[in-house]
Amino acid sequence: MNEIFEFIKNYIHIISPVISLLVILIFFALAYRKRRQKMRKYNGYNNEIKELRGKYKKAKILTSNEAKHSQAVLNVARKKGLNVSYKVRMLDVVVPKDSSDYALLNKVMKKHFDFVLTNKEHDVVLVIELDDSSHNSQSALDRDAVKNTILKDVHIPLLRTRNITEKAILDLLR
Repeated sequence: MNEIFEFIKNYIHIISPVISLLVILIFFALAYRKRRQKMRKYNGYNNEIKELRGKYKKAKILTSNEAKHSQAVLNVARKKGLNVSYKVRMLDVVVPKDSSDYALLNKVMKKHFDFVLTNKEHDVVLVIELDDSSHNSQSALDRDAVKNTILKDVHIPLLRTRNITEKAILDLLR
């Protein structure tokens, strides 16, 4: 046993750097392994991203009918100092009192409003729905009934029309 201690004592100047080097090499090997695991995960994500290429196209925010009627909305908004938002998700205007009630969340999550007018404090003062021929089906009428009921319940005025006019908007804002 004394021989081992004597050997270490005589060669400590060589053994110490070797042990330090081994510790450093182990540290870098572990770090490299962790980095490779992250890269594998990132590359998998990258492949998912690549699969999305070429599968989408730009959409217009407003239909041609909505664009045609948007000027009346913008004119009133300027006169009254209001903000106009287009295609606002219903869930951004009204939320269930119980946010854990998924049935209520689903009723408003996938619906939108054509135009939403807000004041300077960003409170909704009027919602405008432009009803074209697509609103004639029973399913559309059912969706419209949900919107009508909820907006009435939270006291947000709704203009539902086939032809947006400045007069109609101003009448509801009074």
